[in-house]
Amino acid sequence: MHGRAFVGRVKRPRPKKRGIVDAVRFTLDQRRQQVDREHGSVDLHGIGKVRFHVSKALIGRLRSVTVRRDSAGRWVATFAADGVPANEAVSPLYAVLGIDVGLSDTAALSAGEVIAAPKHLAVKLAKLRRYQRSFARQRDAAARRRGLDPSKPLPKGVAAHAPSSPADRPPACTGRRCRRDH
Repeated sequence: MHGRAFVGRVKRPRPKKRGIVDAVRFTLDQRRQQVDREHGSVDLHGIGKVRFHVSKALIGRLRSVTVRRDSAGRWVATFAADGVPANEAVSPLYAVLGIDVGLSDTAALSAGEVIAAPKHLAVKLAKLRRYQRSFARQRDAAARRRGLDPSKPLPKGVAAHAPSSPADRPPACTGRRCRRDH
């Protein structure tokens, strides 16, 4: 496992870092004032005063604080509190609406409206049918020009779109002007 490291081709493997904690929770003592709510500081046992940015008003009875490091390396303090009033219920902007999601239709609303599913595949299949019919007609016409029966498979090596006789080919340059151009 460490053979390439001993020879000097790669660096030695680093041992796993044990005992590193990215988050710690402190229970706040309710008998003394540990949190300065106006200036944003908390007195944590074993650490001392830690300042923090107050993003929201700290209301209610603070029970604990969790200090953790996020993925960007910043330290964040999260407070847990009792007696925080619940947010007021927001009045709905629209009437209550039930939605049933289905396979044949995208959705059926309780108001009776049905939202149809997009028919992308059906449109593509219709175009494909049209192009295949056009190709089959052209292939059969090319087979007839060669004197072949279009109801039978084409022989190997015969392309349906290639000209079959000299009359079907474009005229070759034979004049003096064509020789100069080539």
